[in-house]
Amino acid sequence: MSELQTLITRQSFTRILNIYGSGHTYFVDYETGFLDLMNCEYISLSKEKRLQKLASITISILSRSGKYRKFEQEINLNAADRQNLEQTTAHLLW
Repeated sequence: MSELQTLITRQSFTRILNIYGSGHTYFVDYETGFLDLMNCEYISLSKEKRLQKLASITISILSRSGKYRKFEQEINLNAADRQNLEQTTAHLLW
């Protein structure tokens, strides 16, 4: 966490700490394919854009943002048509 603090604004770091420390951050039943999606989006950015987006991506992951919920809905909708959930996740990512 201390490394993150050196890369983002104090306000963003405080927000992340508040989300993380709120007791509402949990990773049970977390759709880990969302992390793959965030990684793909993140690494496609320039170094400057990655630094600008680091806080918002971290917040999206911790808080199960609207983007996360949309990803989860897509998986649930598509999984009904597919037997293999891993195949569904790969389909959504690529």
